[in-house]
Amino acid sequence: MIGENVRNYRSKAALTQDQLASRIDLTRTSVAKIEKGRQHTPLHLLIDIAKALGVTLEVLIPRSTDYEPLEQIDAYTRKDIKDEDKNRFDAFYEDFLKHQRQ
Repeated sequence: MIGENVRNYRSKAALTQDQLASRIDLTRTSVAKIEKGRQHTPLHLLIDIAKALGVTLEVLIPRSTDYEPLEQIDAYTRKDIKDEDKNRFDAFYEDFLKHQRQ
């Protein structure tokens, strides 16, 4: 479902896979795999995709998704994560929890 949303919003933005890939520093093949659901997409990359498409993260990750936030918590604890990515994760996770309580 996330991949379908990426593809739909990329099309609405009139971007090719190559154009999106260059905006988020990926290959066209990686974008294609994300859109087909064949590649796990870490949270920081979903944030970059949303920004490149001019949409919010929430439209890419629907509430009913099987997205695994625990994988992101694991990534969050690694020392190679930049402070900027930690802050983006914190903001996303707070929003995620807020919506789960509603």
